[in-house]
Amino acid sequence: MIKMNNRYTGLKITAFLSGAIIMVLEILGFRILAPYFGFSVYVSGSLIGTVLAALSIGYYFGGKLADKKPNQHLLFQLVLLADIHVIIISFFYAYLLRTFSSFGLIYGSIISSVVLFAPSMILLGMVPPYIIRLMTKDPAVVGSIAGDITAIGTVGSIIGTFGATFFLIPRLGSHWTLYMCSLVLLFVAVWGLAIKKKRYAALLCLIFVFNIFPREVGPHVIFQKESPYNLVKVTKEPDGKHYLKLNDDMLFHSVYDPESEIVNGYYDFMNIAPIIADAKEILVLGMGAGTSVKQFLHYFDANIDAVEIDPVVIEAGKTYFGLKENSRLHLHVEDARPFLQNSGKLYDVIELDVYHGGMYAPFYVLTKEFFQSVYDHLTPGGVMVINVLSPYHPENRLLLVNAVGKTMSTVFPSIYKIEMFLNHLLFATRSEIDLQTIRARLGSYKGNPELNKTVRKASGALRPLSINDYEMVMTDDRAPVAEITYRMISGGGMTADELK
Repeated sequence: MIKMNNRYTGLKITAFLSGAIIMVLEILGFRILAPYFGFSVYVSGSLIGTVLAALSIGYYFGGKLADKKPNQHLLFQLVLLADIHVIIISFFYAYLLRTFSSFGLIYGSIISSVVLFAPSMILLGMVPPYIIRLMTKDPAVVGSIAGDITAIGTVGSIIGTFGATFFLIPRLGSHWTLYMCSLVLLFVAVWGLAIKKKRYAALLCLIFVFNIFPREVGPHVIFQKESPYNLVKVTKEPDGKHYLKLNDDMLFHSVYDPESEIVNGYYDFMNIAPIIADAKEILVLGMGAGTSVKQFLHYFDANIDAVEIDPVVIEAGKTYFGLKENSRLHLHVEDARPFLQNSGKLYDVIELDVYHGGMYAPFYVLTKEFFQSVYDHLTPGGVMVINVLSPYHPENRLLLVNAVGKTMSTVFPSIYKIEMFLNHLLFATRSEIDLQTIRARLGSYKGNPELNKTVRKASGALRPLSINDYEMVMTDDRAPVAEITYRMISGGGMTADELK
């Protein structure tokens, strides 16, 4: 047990560390839920609401228990129980999230938040009132003691917030950050109890042994690193191609074929945009590891600004995808929308292919306001091309395409589509242009023979986009992109009234 003359110092340190761990776990929650549920208001609300509810329960019952049994041993046993829950979660959270993702976006994110975080949050929430009770010997100073402990815990939360955001998760990754939380809680518990030290030391060693081994990275993985935004993986498949995977191993975001710039994917068809616009200036928003950028550099005499929010993705592109910055290519580590908003440059082509390391696109790049900004940054003959996912369930696969198309139609006079297996490419022109004129321009292309075949296929697949009046126009104020995407993926239909 902590000695009496050091008790209050030890209790204050415990309040500080428990406050810090609470915030580290909460911020970590957003990160580990994202690959399975996306970055949406539903996930944020589920996690924050769960944490607040759990802490409220902890505060209430912590105070009751402290009045009934004001025992220091019991306080640190609560910390140890919280640590045991964190340890268990560190081993099984990926499996649990895969299981809970089948429950749907809303229920799945709520259940995940409750199972993964509520028990430890309740237990850690019991710590502050328990400490206040242990330190209160004179009723005349109970207010001061409560204020001190609350302030100390809040300072810990502030440091935990900044530490998790700017150091722990970017530098250590999710798994090791969770592991660090378990170690801190275990040290606090062992220090506070100071009995049966050998048993607790053995527990510490056991945790260390289980966590020190490298985590399984999966087949064909040649690069894996966690960034502030994604778990970034590069795989080299038996066909010799490199694939960039972000969070979700089922999807890839960039592909590199050492034998050809044509990769037999939707990227290839995006090359018709520079032909239609006779492009000299191109902007790529959501560059990934550089598949489209490298194609544009290879096939067209154009200058390219490429924007990618994740610096680790750019690192992977340079190392494994043959991406090289030169006098015609300028790379920008920035979010797509702020970059465009702050740019005073006009482009002949703006390509948009932005996803949160999975199937969920940020809502703010699919709104009327954003498309207006794209329109304002295009030359008179300019073209925007956007990749819109349309996977699975044929009866619902067009939910996002229709919503995005309707929103784009409020800004752009002409919109055309190329329908593919898992994607729709939408081409929007700043000036009105008919399909016959576009096909004539594509037919006159006599450039690279390898690209020629792709251009002919794309020209034949190009169709006008049908705009349905009942579709909603997404705005910065309301753009339910996450809900639409989830219902599209899961097969759940949406009525016209729900979309409006």
